[in-house]
Amino acid sequence: NLGLGKALKTGFEHCFLNGKNDDILISMDTDNSHTINLSYKMANKIILNEYDVIIASRYKKNSKITGLNFMRKFLSLGAALLYKIFFPIKNVIDYTSGFRAFKLEPIRSAWKLNKNFFSEKGFSASADILLKLYKHKLSFFELPIDLRYDLKKGESKMKIINTIYLNIALIIKRKLFS
Repeated sequence: NLGLGKALKTGFEHCFLNGKNDDILISMDTDNSHTINLSYKMANKIILNEYDVIIASRYKKNSKITGLNFMRKFLSLGAALLYKIFFPIKNVIDYTSGFRAFKLEPIRSAWKLNKNFFSEKGFSASADILLKLYKHKLSFFELPIDLRYDLKKGESKMKIINTIYLNIALIIKRKLFS
């Protein structure tokens, strides 16, 4: 329970140190809000060598969001728009989705070149990984997600005000100092 950033760092680094070059790393929430079936489509896009990173996006046509209140949807969309304005990554709209598939070798290479690859600790960690991978000229693609907050187990650990602050601070930090 050290936060999302630490969990991502621990899991990714384990894969970086133990994985094979052609492995696919998938990150997702473990609270039932992400449906595992989409991971097969995500992996297939990578296997076919179409893209390096696949994102399960809330903003692609045919996406569905069930059980999330209006304020969370609004704030999430606002974050997506801010990231898109300051970091216009081709084929990316959902910068904060944690449900992603990665071709292991290119992201491991990016990690080796950046000793601070996992510098964010909170809910901005997923966006920060994306921004760092973007600098390495990886290819990105989004697939629509059926996001099921109505199946979520337990209460959200996200503190909304803190998450807004962390994302705005990340945008400023990456825009001015990277």
